[in-house]
Amino acid sequence: MEQPELAAAHAEIAHAIGAELGADLSTLKAAAVREAARLVLIVDSLGADLMGNGVLTAKGRNRAALSAYVLTLDRLHKLMTVLGRERRSRSLPTTVDGVLAGPSQERA
Repeated sequence: MEQPELAAAHAEIAHAIGAELGADLSTLKAAAVREAARLVLIVDSLGADLMGNGVLTAKGRNRAALSAYVLTLDRLHKLMTVLGRERRSRSLPTTVDGVLAGPSQERA
């Protein structure tokens, strides 16, 4: 059963990721974006659980949520790599006026 709040959050995250990647996404990349959004929600939920309940059991062992969190975070990182979140180079300001204008003015 779908939860409306999660569905809305998923759609919002997927839209934001898609917007960062550009409007011209292949079918496979669009599917990867949806899964990345799902993983973001899972990582966020597990992270909140760990922050609230701690990472260790009463006997000092790792909680299952910690293992799930680390595994899910790793999958999200790999999927982000597949989606091509490569670093884009930017030009540095060449004048004092360019530095004072800030990054948005220098690109113009």
